[in-house]
Amino acid sequence: MFPLHLVAFAGGSDPDTVLRDSVLIETQCALRADTIRIRCHGPETRSELYDLQKDPKPQSNLWHRAEAAELQIQMMGHLIRQMALNVDPHWLLLKQRL
Repeated sequence: MFPLHLVAFAGGSDPDTVLRDSVLIETQCALRADTIRIRCHGPETRSELYDLQKDPKPQSNLWHRAEAAELQIQMMGHLIRQMALNVDPHWLLLKQRL
């Protein structure tokens, strides 16, 4: 048996093929989409929003900057949609039984 490249396994042939537009990091409530990273810590703590093209070593948090308000809203919507689409139904059933 030979190893399969993930792209070939997914039905593609070009290793440069983009399979998805973002990556959800569930353990951190975070999302990376293109060059933007958002991470939510909850209402009591400061969340994070970075433009990785302008700030490749995330140091300049844009979360509370007025000029990034539209980007924050857009990325929060994207994060919420991805979280909703990736809910594990087995976990929901287990939670109902507890």
